[in-house]
Amino acid sequence: AERLLIPSLVSLGALAFYAVPYEAVSRLAIVPTSMSSTLFPAFSRLEGRHGATLTDLVARPTRYLTVVMTIVLSAVALFADELLTIWMGQPFATHAAAPLRVLAAAFYFGAFSHVLRAALQGLGRPDLKAKLDFVNVVLFLSLLLWWIPTFGLVGAAGARLAVGIAELCGSLALLSFVAPDALGPPRLWRLLSR
Repeated sequence: AERLLIPSLVSLGALAFYAVPYEAVSRLAIVPTSMSSTLFPAFSRLEGRHGATLTDLVARPTRYLTVVMTIVLSAVALFADELLTIWMGQPFATHAAAPLRVLAAAFYFGAFSHVLRAALQGLGRPDLKAKLDFVNVVLFLSLLLWWIPTFGLVGAAGARLAVGIAELCGSLALLSFVAPDALGPPRLWRLLSR
């Protein structure tokens, strides 16, 4: 959606300053995507039984993702100017560093949603994921139409960040509804903070 709206609301030339950072950061999604694909059969095997096994299946990969994604995406955000200058040159980095920083944050929050979506689907509730996706699409398009004209490329990246946070919170809320004994906020928080 951003790639359609940026040329019409900002300029066609500005699209490259958004698309290049987006493509670079989106490559890191292979880590949570691979993890969720591996976990899906384990979630499906539980067949609605909830308990310590389900809690562990969510908490352990989330801890690993926290370590890996925090290190990598923090480095990307902190050294966005330097990385883009080395890769694309200083004039490009001047325009693309700010969107890259916001996109790094967006993909950080989005990484955790992969595991939670796999849990929702594996526990037999793909309908909840579909409903959450619908809400996210409406939110995303609304924010894009508001923030791109106001904030430009950073607004487009900010819309992705807002939707990433909304998806993470929504997934957590839905999982605590589906499996309150295993994934209720107090229990999950205790396990993640170990």
